[in-house]
Amino acid sequence: MKVLMIAPLQPEIGGVSKYSQRLTSSLKNQVSLDVIGVGISRGTTFNLSRKTARRSPLQLFREFAGIFSARRDAARVAELVRKKDIDIVHVQYEPGLYNLFFTPFLMGKCRAKRVLTLHGRDYFPLGLFHRLFLYPRTDVIVVHNETHARTLHEKNVRIIPMGMESFEKTGFIPNLLYFGFMSPHKGIEFLLEAFSVLKKNHGNLKLYLDSTVNVAHEPEAAYRKSLETEAKKLGVAGSVVWEKMSASALGKVPASIAVFPFKRSYSAGQSMSVLDCMAAGKVPIVSNLPGLTATVRDGWNGLVVEPEDVSSLTAALERLLSDKGLAARLTANCRELTADNSWPKVAMKTAALYSSMLR
Repeated sequence: MKVLMIAPLQPEIGGVSKYSQRLTSSLKNQVSLDVIGVGISRGTTFNLSRKTARRSPLQLFREFAGIFSARRDAARVAELVRKKDIDIVHVQYEPGLYNLFFTPFLMGKCRAKRVLTLHGRDYFPLGLFHRLFLYPRTDVIVVHNETHARTLHEKNVRIIPMGMESFEKTGFIPNLLYFGFMSPHKGIEFLLEAFSVLKKNHGNLKLYLDSTVNVAHEPEAAYRKSLETEAKKLGVAGSVVWEKMSASALGKVPASIAVFPFKRSYSAGQSMSVLDCMAAGKVPIVSNLPGLTATVRDGWNGLVVEPEDVSSLTAALERLLSDKGLAARLTANCRELTADNSWPKVAMKTAALYSSMLR
């Protein structure tokens, strides 16, 4: 069985890149695998949900002109599939960030079996384009949870959860952390406000914030500066630690409560940052949004709060800080989920899907 994977493979870009890198690494033990890496999109997204008014006429022209270059890219890849006698083409698809706009054209030209893993939500008009020109040309669409599957209304959907690493774990340390890139929709200002309330009863409490920069997004310096200003205003700047974090080193961060207070989510799939924190033995508290609650079940492996609700977030944090038994139960269930969704098991499920398509 020969498989061609088309995927972003730079981990510093974001969760889809981390996912793709880990999956391809595990799949190489299961199938004969070739990989084509794609980079950051330079304007071929055709996505009017972005703030169009902020784009120049030249930028808009480049976006629509990208359709023609996408056709050429698709033809080149289709020729590679023919020459290498590829059985299955599998695309890790997130068109809003990565240079993947050629995918619908490739699916139309390619004679191999076609698999598409969806990592993003369908915004208008991109969603309409997908339903007309992408999904009908795809043999199997893979998503990571039932919630995302229900939004698609397609018959050829299969669910394969995201994999989870097995990282070094420590005992419960009553501090807080946020792991992931800094963007305004992540709602870190609400975490700072809740943290300032908790400090009144937990004087030694610390908050660790990830200072890693996302090279693919617009500069996040302004948002970080606003958070630093807010921390000073709330009188907690001395207890906030900015630290560059990586998934493999999360166990070394002296904090056992991972907080994801998102205001909104751009993904209906699972959050790689939340999964990594659980794999490192951190208890997650997340906003009640589809991309987060697909991973975290309230009261089983974490706690769920309403977005932008400081009182709800503060109360959930207080529960974990005050109830070590609750924290221990949630941590144990996180470990169980990690074991059930290891990357080798996810690779086996993916390889089994390929085999079923070739019968």
